[in-house]
Amino acid sequence: MNITIDPSVIKSELEKSITKKELYMEYQPKINIVEGKVAGSEALIRWKHPIFGNVPPAKFIPFACEHNLDHKIMEYVVDSVCEQVKQWHKDKVPVSNISFNLSPKSFLNSKLVNKITAIFNKHELSTEFFEIEITEEAILQRPDLVHQQFSQLKDLGFKITLDHLGIGDASFSRLTEYPFDTIKIDRSYIRDIDRSYDSRYIVKSFIEICKRIGKKVAAEGVENKEQLMILKELDCDEIQGFYYSPSIPGDEMAKWYEMERVVVNSF
Repeated sequence: MNITIDPSVIKSELEKSITKKELYMEYQPKINIVEGKVAGSEALIRWKHPIFGNVPPAKFIPFACEHNLDHKIMEYVVDSVCEQVKQWHKDKVPVSNISFNLSPKSFLNSKLVNKITAIFNKHELSTEFFEIEITEEAILQRPDLVHQQFSQLKDLGFKITLDHLGIGDASFSRLTEYPFDTIKIDRSYIRDIDRSYDSRYIVKSFIEICKRIGKKVAAEGVENKEQLMILKELDCDEIQGFYYSPSIPGDEMAKWYEMERVVVNSF
């Protein structure tokens, strides 16, 4: 969105788009490196406005949080993902895992868990296949409330991933304080892993620390075979990125779930 628009107009248009379902979900495959199989997918929200066109999430998500629309976005995401999973179940798609993101601000809402539970109850879905991704920023705000909601979400059966490891201010001690199942290394460290010894050493250290405390490790932003092979050598568990696939519509993601073994550029 390169044109300048009055914030009140953006707020109004974003609210309309939520109601009109101009927001939609795409899914990026996650690949188990060792097995060469689909390990799941990450649900990513998109906005296609009839006038503005495709509005990047980096533009409208921060705006939504700033103008108190984050709760509506959160409910829209969870509801949309549940609808998609129900459709996949109906079509007998072998869904293995699916994750969605919650903003740091979402965890400051004491009713977060109740809202998520209500949506899952509405769709009559268990949490068996679902994973919640959050950033380091979330665990630095209201630690007491955030820790409580973490525990409640874990008790409900959700897996929890710490997203973007390495770009926040949280210390490594936080990794043992919170019930994370997976730690995802930020793409900024993966970008130069095939060209920079420093990047490779940092990623190696991240993986070793996470493995020592029993966490699964994922890497995002993998774009070429060299990066893939280095991550495999370093014992990373999962990857996602353009090397395999960008984010894709739900019907295309269904084909990935159905593959016995993943090959590059399958579709």
